[in-house]
Amino acid sequence: MRSFLKRFLNDTQGSILMLVGFAMLFLVGIGGAAIDLGQQALLNAKFRHAADAAATSAASFGSADNYSAVSPTLRHSIAQRYFSLNFPSNFMGISGEVIPSIVINDDESITVSASHPMSTAFVRVFGISGLPAGGSSTVGLAAFSVSDYDVVIVADESSSQMKSASCAGGSSRMECMKIALTAMANQIIPASNPNPNVRMGLIGYSGQITNKWGPTSNNIDAVNAISQLRPVHQNFDHTGMAAGASMIL
Repeated sequence: MRSFLKRFLNDTQGSILMLVGFAMLFLVGIGGAAIDLGQQALLNAKFRHAADAAATSAASFGSADNYSAVSPTLRHSIAQRYFSLNFPSNFMGISGEVIPSIVINDDESITVSASHPMSTAFVRVFGISGLPAGGSSTVGLAAFSVSDYDVVIVADESSSQMKSASCAGGSSRMECMKIALTAMANQIIPASNPNPNVRMGLIGYSGQITNKWGPTSNNIDAVNAISQLRPVHQNFDHTGMAAGASMIL
């Protein structure tokens, strides 16, 4: 028995296989950690984007000359709505609804921040069951009185827009979208008191660009362009998005 154990301890055959096995476990662990950390980085970006949209929308609401006329309660409600639109319930594996923290600083700025722990899929084998994820954005209210920006709407004109929908005054997805876009145009570039530094544009697309207008501060032109949107046929997302980006850039 003593001789057998001595030979066993001195025998190096198959040692490479054991080293490769341990190395594979290490590499799989590193790959899994990269997936979890990549998911965390993506969630952080989504939180920041939702916070940006919420803070910008709440800050830009109302008259540029009298921001105090809009109550903090209304700005809070607008910020909450836009955050929820961009980060809905059960989004990207986050269970339930994320409620952002919204702070309005004496009609000078609005800060929207949100966070939620992310469940891990791979690194939990090392005892890490969750990673922090979140983002925030602060927008000055007064900045919008001298703002200079373009808003370009990319509108889907595919045949799916003919499906029925429920909204005040609309019978189809297309009609509901046109009603919403018209209301948006009246808010961003009002006919009564337009801001020449704020412009709106429109891209209608399906298989190709079917409607292109702006950007301009003329409310009548905007509403007329929106009314000309029509359902066509197939939908090529990249076509409309590329055209919208080129209009801004």
